[in-house]
Amino acid sequence: MSIKQALSIGINAYSPSHLRLRPCINDAADMHHALQSIGFHTQYEADLDLKSMKLSTQKFIRSIRPGAVVLFYFSGHGVQSDGNNYLIARDAVGICADNIRSTAIDAQKLVNDMHERKPRLIICVLDCCRTDPPNEPLDAMSFHKAALAGTQAGFAPMQAPPSTIIVYACAADDTASPRSRNGRNSLYTYHLLRYLRTPNTDIETVLRHVGAAVQKDSENKQIPFRYSSCNEMIYLAGQQAYHMPMLPHAKRGKSIVPYPDSSHHRHRRAMSAHHSQPPITNFQYPLNGQFGIPMYRHLSTRNAFPHMTRTHPHYNSPSTRDLWYYGY
Repeated sequence: MSIKQALSIGINAYSPSHLRLRPCINDAADMHHALQSIGFHTQYEADLDLKSMKLSTQKFIRSIRPGAVVLFYFSGHGVQSDGNNYLIARDAVGICADNIRSTAIDAQKLVNDMHERKPRLIICVLDCCRTDPPNEPLDAMSFHKAALAGTQAGFAPMQAPPSTIIVYACAADDTASPRSRNGRNSLYTYHLLRYLRTPNTDIETVLRHVGAAVQKDSENKQIPFRYSSCNEMIYLAGQQAYHMPMLPHAKRGKSIVPYPDSSHHRHRRAMSAHHSQPPITNFQYPLNGQFGIPMYRHLSTRNAFPHMTRTHPHYNSPSTRDLWYYGY
């Protein structure tokens, strides 16, 4: 059984005042409760200064157990400088490109440090980039206005270590919308909360649904992006959450995915797929393209159906509820 651990951070009360945000604490708090409801051991932090933010992230990293499913969520300001991405703590006064390495949290280093704890999977959700940094020269700005000066809008691309998913609320070098339909959450987190608890749906499929919903809701003005090196299907919610082989760090036991006996022809083996995620209304993308692959039930060979011949998958509805695959 995999342990699920999460840290959720939201920062609204930035200084100077023109950097203050509204939805971030709601985002982090709602993510905290949603993750708790699907079995995560979660920590929630709000309006942290740099010292507190470093202590909180370091404490969380030390708590990560080998083989755990880990989710780190941050809602607030984030910028890039010299190709590196930084998460901004509450006090942004005086932070600029010249000193950002010592006055902000390096996102890539944070992911790498979590990976050194050998978790089964890291999911890093960065709902940042809410405001364009000032573009005036550093020497032309007062100390008060110099917050984030010399940095660049949006996030630069990141490297995902093995078994890691890094999620941006918007595309690289772009900014994200802080507003959504409910007036409480940012646009990305609003849709993430809608889909996060979908039972028996792997996390990559969940994130595809979220990205498509954000893109549609924003009329293609905000396009979420992710960098993934996850090569297994992980289910955060539902009965399948604890029944997948643990890769690559956790000890691997006998595979639960059956392989056909060598004495039988492979084309006479069949497997059924029953995807229990809810249908998506008014959705224009094909499920076998934008949304990826369905969930496979793990059937033993005695439950296969040798009398069935090979046929092609059928897509009769926006849901993959009626989807059948046959081995060949």
